Amino acid sequence: MPGPTDPGATALAGALILAVEDDFLVLLEIATVLRDAGAVVISCTTVEQALRAIDAQLPAAAVLDVRIGRDTIAPVARRLAEFDTPFIFYTGQVTAEPPMAQWPHARMVPKPAPAAVLVKAVAELLAFAQPRAHDR
Repeated sequence: MPGPTDPGATALAGALILAVEDDFLVLLEIATVLRDAGAVVISCTTVEQALRAIDAQLPAAAVLDVRIGRDTIAPVARRLAEFDTPFIFYTGQVTAEPPMAQWPHARMVPKPAPAAVLVKAVAELLAFAQPRAHDR
């Protein structure tokens, strides 16, 4: 993982990132990697938590697992798409056709992925995100 003197430590430079993952240890790892890269992370383990978090403060980008317990991440992805908030699917279900069919512009990052791969994927989301006039 990047350290404080590593150039990757500021790759996400204060960006607010939503991370949604039902496995607490995996969520902790995602949050740590993103924080080490300079992000402010909102961590959620349920679809309901994620929807409340989005309503409270719109993130700059999101890292989403495809399955959250017995639920799919679809309601969260739909809400983010309503606000043109970019997201990636970070999942072990690399053949997850339904989310990719519905959100073809979303990138699929298979887990586990090295920290640098996850940080680069989120940094690319932020770099290509269009400024949003309706930021909250």
